[in-house]
Amino acid sequence: MNQNNINISEKANVSSSAIFSVESGATLVIGDYVTIGKGVKIIVSSGQVRIGDWTTIHDYSLLLCGEYLNIGQHCWFGQNCVIDGSGGLNIGNGVRVGMYSQIWTHVAAGEQIEGCILYGKSPSQIDDDAWLVGTCTVGSGVNIGTKTICLAHSNITTSIPSNVVVAGSPARVKEKLNFYRSISSSEKWDMLKDWVASFCSEYNIEYSIEMESISIGNSAVLFLNESDYDNCEDGVCAFSLIGKKYKNINSVGENIVKYLSGNKARFYKDLK
Repeated sequence: MNQNNINISEKANVSSSAIFSVESGATLVIGDYVTIGKGVKIIVSSGQVRIGDWTTIHDYSLLLCGEYLNIGQHCWFGQNCVIDGSGGLNIGNGVRVGMYSQIWTHVAAGEQIEGCILYGKSPSQIDDDAWLVGTCTVGSGVNIGTKTICLAHSNITTSIPSNVVVAGSPARVKEKLNFYRSISSSEKWDMLKDWVASFCSEYNIEYSIEMESISIGNSAVLFLNESDYDNCEDGVCAFSLIGKKYKNINSVGENIVKYLSGNKARFYKDLK
């Protein structure tokens, strides 16, 4: 759907009770397979809000934009979240934000004429696969690294590096906690083969497995190596495990992405 400065993909699922307020000169772009829940409000006073493919924004969340708000693919926001792009906010791919969390890029309180200095805007960034477990608060000017996990009720007031776990108010790194383990390419491939077998059984689709590729019916191929993915025939719905990406999506490919995308594996649209 295209309406003036609002561009919503025909493949998006937007609740009829969602409210979009986009001022002249500002833009709102909602990608493929995005889900916008009931009562969600998106208020764009200026700049651009861009919501990437497969992202879900659950009921009664509030999105604000005064500079920019870029949300990547396969992100997930629980109910009643506040996502503030007043000072500029970039959110990477695969970011999860639990319900009642707030991410701020501006602060405004008392009158400046009375000497209040608690006023300003500062851009923030949340990198790929970060997870705010729930009821978290992120202050303006904060960067959160890749695969960092912020436990429930974390109050994040300073930037946090990648691959750590934080908790508390203010949030501190928990040195002894780590929720990721090292996993080899062969282990990933074995997991994917098992999931494809289950997927094909559920959808009654034939498949075949080679050393470094999996063919699903006659319409989709999963490749282990990036080079095979890059050199596949034009128009083939193809997936790369190493690159975690896909191209030439079709109906079978859509169902594969949906089947895997929860907490198995997330594949991202190739933007090249």
